[in-house]
Amino acid sequence: MPRKDVTVIGTPKIYKDKDTISGKAVHRNFCGDCGCAILSTAEVEEHKTAYVKGGQFAKNGVELPAPGVEIFWHRREKWEEPTKGVKPQGVVPE
Repeated sequence: MPRKDVTVIGTPKIYKDKDTISGKAVHRNFCGDCGCAILSTAEVEEHKTAYVKGGQFAKNGVELPAPGVEIFWHRREKWEEPTKGVKPQGVVPE
């Protein structure tokens, strides 16, 4: 989802992962207290897209948007089925 549409309450810690296909860092935001992943953004996309780890959040009346793409689909388990209406993709767009 667009990063501008995501609000994070508090100040997450950020790990800059440079072990990427493009060589540009992925910023992995996580909770400094419990270590749970919150979201990731990529330098290659100028941090315009937030890859939100939606399963970490309680609903509290908020409806998370449906997934638009599944990344790293080539790493799926044999028993995994694609999400209906979602395009499987090999890696994050470059």
